[in-house]
Amino acid sequence: MTALALDTSPTYNGPVAALGERIRELRQSKGLTLRVAGQRSGMTASNWSGLEQGRRPNPTLSVLFAVAAALDVSLVELLEGVEPPED
Repeated sequence: MTALALDTSPTYNGPVAALGERIRELRQSKGLTLRVAGQRSGMTASNWSGLEQGRRPNPTLSVLFAVAAALDVSLVELLEGVEPPED
């Protein structure tokens, strides 16, 4: 019998969570599944899900551009309403 692996990645709050919520909102408004969004961006559905759930802190600029392109929005639109982290 194979044991299921549970994702124990930490979940982040603040801007990371807000970005994840924004990505999910845009994906769902476009009617895309995690799998299709991941394919469009060159990521796996699991990695895309991690972004949406706030388990992938500090995505690179290239990842953000890929996500924006997959969602057919500009980077500005993708980041709309997401506040930068406080120092």
